[in-house]
Amino acid sequence: RIYDSPGMIGPGDLIVVSGGARGVTAAVAIEMAKRWQPHLLLLGRSALSESEPEWAQGIPNDDLSHAFANQGLKRGEKPSLKALKAAVEGILRAREVQNTLQVIQQAGASVEYVATDVRDRTKVAKTIQETVKRHGPVRGLVHGAGVLADKLVSDKTLEQFDHVFMTKVDGLNSLLAATGNELKLLALFTSVAGRYGNRGQCDYAMANEALTRIGFQFAQQGVRVKAFDWGPWDGGMVDSSLRKQFEASGIELIGLEHGAQFFCNEF
Repeated sequence: RIYDSPGMIGPGDLIVVSGGARGVTAAVAIEMAKRWQPHLLLLGRSALSESEPEWAQGIPNDDLSHAFANQGLKRGEKPSLKALKAAVEGILRAREVQNTLQVIQQAGASVEYVATDVRDRTKVAKTIQETVKRHGPVRGLVHGAGVLADKLVSDKTLEQFDHVFMTKVDGLNSLLAATGNELKLLALFTSVAGRYGNRGQCDYAMANEALTRIGFQFAQQGVRVKAFDWGPWDGGMVDSSLRKQFEASGIELIGLEHGAQFFCNEF
């Protein structure tokens, strides 16, 4: 859905992007960097450290599991599969974030990354306010954060519902509360599930449709707003098993580069 009002993003303008520096939102951030050269503030859940643990330094991605197991065995320990998976995934996430930041800088934009939960209104406000002091008011907001906990209504807990729904809705409200009144562009990553529903996704569908209603209100205030009811992307929350399900159903996935180009073309 497209709600158009005047408004453009220029070089150096501050754009806040929720959803991190990985996968779908990373692809969009990179494309925005190439086209508009803004200052990007990326907010995500993945923690970053100044350096990798010694066992991972200089190790290719495909060899990280072997390296982690070896360093445990050298200490006389046999690491559990759970510990191994957590350690390796943490390194891979951090490397993906660092790569995104590097590509954005190479594209001519400035960027910073802060690990935070977008539902934490206090931390979100503090982070954005500190960035505004250095880069001026927030001109653009891209809300791409989201999580899934697919289950039938009869099997879904309130905690699972809240986690999915509030990441979208409370997350957006936290971001909007901290952006001030000079916003030019508001982009919402909504979903086809919000338009038509989807099995096991009552919380996700409701949250995404709530975002389109919030977006409509801002469009009436003169902000250039676009709510993208995306189908499945070839990345992000679509893992290999989901990819196979979509392919078996004849549903074409949105390529990262193509989707990012489409996103920017719409503005």
